[in-house]
Amino acid sequence: MSSTVACIGFTDPAALAALARDKGAPAHELSSTTRWVDSSGAMLLLDRTAQYARPGFDTPVRTPYRGITPLENGLAQVTLTDVSGFELDPFTVVPNNRYTVGWAAVGRVALVAMGVDTEFFATVEDFFDSPRSAMPGVEGEPPAEVKQFGLPWPPPMEIETFLPATSSDSPLATLSGTVQFAEIRTNSVTGHEFLVSRIATVCGEIDLCTPVPLDGVPAPGSVTVGQVELLAGFPAHGLDDPSAAYDSPERVGPTFRDGDPNSPDDVMPMDAPDLPDGLVLGDDGVVRTTEEHAAWKGGDAEAGLHPKPVPTPSTREETSTEDALDARRELPAEPDVVEPGADEASES
Repeated sequence: MSSTVACIGFTDPAALAALARDKGAPAHELSSTTRWVDSSGAMLLLDRTAQYARPGFDTPVRTPYRGITPLENGLAQVTLTDVSGFELDPFTVVPNNRYTVGWAAVGRVALVAMGVDTEFFATVEDFFDSPRSAMPGVEGEPPAEVKQFGLPWPPPMEIETFLPATSSDSPLATLSGTVQFAEIRTNSVTGHEFLVSRIATVCGEIDLCTPVPLDGVPAPGSVTVGQVELLAGFPAHGLDDPSAAYDSPERVGPTFRDGDPNSPDDVMPMDAPDLPDGLVLGDDGVVRTTEEHAAWKGGDAEAGLHPKPVPTPSTREETSTEDALDARRELPAEPDVVEPGADEASES
């Protein structure tokens, strides 16, 4: 376990308040919070009546949310969304400014994860071989079907998992994701190093700050998992945020020991229906044309969102043309039509 201050290169929490008070500046005109930012990105936030500066990191505004509720203890609950816009469970976060006026109900937030108990794995196999990959909070005897099929218990997490704490009073969360980029930063005040990793998660890319691992800087494609404390910077409503930035269009995929295997998108599930030529079923359950599937794999999230209907084979037995003619319903004979005056002409 590591402290949040160690995640940005500090060791003495008692000196942080004085540092933020002496060298910091107001966060903005609507705020009573003093903000100090180091050249390494390490950040300290000090409220007017606080005796302890809260650690943070200067990260861009990336992560979308749909709803925020300030809590009485100075924390806030925010409903994050995944990359497709689906709402996740509410997360409790430490806001960067407790006295900001007019937080927007919907927008984007500068979300930082402080790795209080995290671990990096070089490959996907290493991740799943570790007990750290087990889904947290799953206890008791496994269900009968798990025993029957010999499935792992507790069930493993997905590589991109984001779970809030069970208590709304805790800003802790369980996070796993793929390392996109990582580098060592040096705190200019203390001279201590810390690691900053950009992690691909279910709700986009998030900066993860941790002490430098014993194994050194993790390579892109590594998998990280563990417990983090969430810090959130909410831009004041109506003010432009110069740090606004979004995810890079291309993500680095996870690393495998023996090279990248066939993508799940390319492997037809065992229970997948027989599809006509030119259609592919992706692992997200959407049927796309071959061209749309290739575009979707290339990062085009909109490709094939409205797939063409899949033709289904007819259950009717085909009949020959002659049989079809023979099966026609006999029509009643039409009555003879007698023109007026025809009878008179025949008598004469």
